[in-house]
Amino acid sequence: MKASFKIVTKGDVINLLLRINHRSDDKNKKIAKLDLSYFDQQKMMPLPGHPDYEILFSDISILKSKMNSLQFSKFDDVALAMNYLLNSIGVDKKTLVTTSYIDFFERLIAQLEKKGKMGNAEIYTTVLTIHKFAKALDIEPEKLLNFQ
Repeated sequence: MKASFKIVTKGDVINLLLRINHRSDDKNKKIAKLDLSYFDQQKMMPLPGHPDYEILFSDISILKSKMNSLQFSKFDDVALAMNYLLNSIGVDKKTLVTTSYIDFFERLIAQLEKKGKMGNAEIYTTVLTIHKFAKALDIEPEKLLNFQ
């Protein structure tokens, strides 16, 4: 069982993928989408100027640690290994697939509050409130952005 990070570059944007392979089975999961100027490709870590630096740095560090753990090396199933790694950073693979926009924001707000990033949490809470308000009035959120 091997795990690594893979970078897929599209212009000035990097998609950071978690890649697990075992025998002939491969799985990839996008971990982050970053601006090229905010990422150190040699260290495979975000740079301190990134707005979510603390969260990304913490999550990538945890993944690196778990990828090298004895427990990870004992997995024989790639899907179970992926779940193990994603759960180590508080992400449930099934939840990622079925999460609605509102659920995603609510989880993100809780994570930010837990990490003491109250200002960021407040901004996301405001955006979520506007989105819920627009939905209740049957207004497309994109039209509110154009109104701005």
